[in-house]
Amino acid sequence: MNVRNANPNIICVSNNCKFLTVGETLATTRSKRLQIPTFQRRYCWGRQVLKKFLEDVNNHATRSSVGTFRPHSFGRIVTTERGNQILVVDGQQRLTTINLLLASIRDVVQKHDKSVESLALQTEINDILFQKVVKQKSGSDAKMMRRPKLTPSLDDRTAFLKCITPACKSPERTSQPASSSSPSLALDHISKAKAFFMSSIPTLFRNSPLERCQALYRGLLNNCKLLRFETDGDLWTVYERLAFRQHSFRYMHNPAPGVQCAEADLVKNFLLSFFPNECEGISAYRKLWVPLERQVVRVVGSNILPDQTKSARELPVGNRLDLFLAAYLTHEQNAEKKDILEQEDEEDQVEDFKRPPKRNRVATGSQKKNYGGAVHFMQGAFPTYLKLRSHVEDKLVRQGVDVTAWQGTANGITTMEKETREKKQKRAAGVVRAMMESMLAFAKKDTWCHSGTPDS
Repeated sequence: MNVRNANPNIICVSNNCKFLTVGETLATTRSKRLQIPTFQRRYCWGRQVLKKFLEDVNNHATRSSVGTFRPHSFGRIVTTERGNQILVVDGQQRLTTINLLLASIRDVVQKHDKSVESLALQTEINDILFQKVVKQKSGSDAKMMRRPKLTPSLDDRTAFLKCITPACKSPERTSQPASSSSPSLALDHISKAKAFFMSSIPTLFRNSPLERCQALYRGLLNNCKLLRFETDGDLWTVYERLAFRQHSFRYMHNPAPGVQCAEADLVKNFLLSFFPNECEGISAYRKLWVPLERQVVRVVGSNILPDQTKSARELPVGNRLDLFLAAYLTHEQNAEKKDILEQEDEEDQVEDFKRPPKRNRVATGSQKKNYGGAVHFMQGAFPTYLKLRSHVEDKLVRQGVDVTAWQGTANGITTMEKETREKKQKRAAGVVRAMMESMLAFAKKDTWCHSGTPDS
């Protein structure tokens, strides 16, 4: 299903929706890897959310799941299957936290108890956290290695691997996913979360550390549940509409609010979603987006912005990027208006002038401003992102590229249709890459920051 072309009042649909315990959820995905899309936002849960999460698990650690007992719900996760992977569209923070808590229980019990029962618990947890894979090197015997069952977003992979790898295992024995370095996104919440659990679990001990760790383990797997919502099709639009929905809920009572998605994350993910495969996306991220972040952080951090009483160095990275994007969009819109006026002056001199279908396209664009349908009733959400999205789509239309040409499921299409779809996606990726190069070039002009912040 192509969600972008479907009913805007619907986020996504599912033919397979199950309310399962955490243990059942992890068991049903045991034969496949859980993959958080490469450029989703980083793990960002802080101490307050983690404390509530651990309290919920601990409160259900000593209860029986038999009878009238009501298990605790961690809410919904949205997934879709792609070959031997299960992509996590929504729920990455909860799944990452579950893995970190399991690793912390294993490490705490290893530190405080050396019994056979302790080793058995550690083995059970490792079997949940890791998959066994055979790695064959040329000219040598095959070796059995472990790789994480969950692959987090790109910038979190190194820290996540370090946190879930058992202390007794050497790094060479673990298959490590590729990582990247983004100095402007250096804050590592994954290591902080692991440290929080490692220091908090011992405070829950009453008599035996092993018994309390076993109770936490059983409580998490058996007494806590997740609503697994499987979908298919245009994953980016599902992700986008979920972000708008979550933003809307910030104004209402929400017992499990989590952490809101940053606008800069939406912009980054939207641009990188146009690249046809992960390798090309990583290349664009490292060569264009990361240098852009560095430049924006440097330029904004060295200036005092208009109407600001404190140094711009105190602004979060996302806020600095918002300032840059607003300036860039104003610059692009002014340049486009100038080009349109010049083009119209030339065309007015031609007899039997027929105005191109640009006016119709603008009118059509005005009809698709309902980005979130019924769930997006907070129309002021993510204004910079919406302007940039409209700008990108207008560019693609001018290039004759249908932005929905390759979205949706690939099931049931012919080889020729698949090749046509891939060609259109590569063409769109080229347009977006050129735009990212333009953004980087504009960021290197330090004058954009001195001119003030354009209105949103």
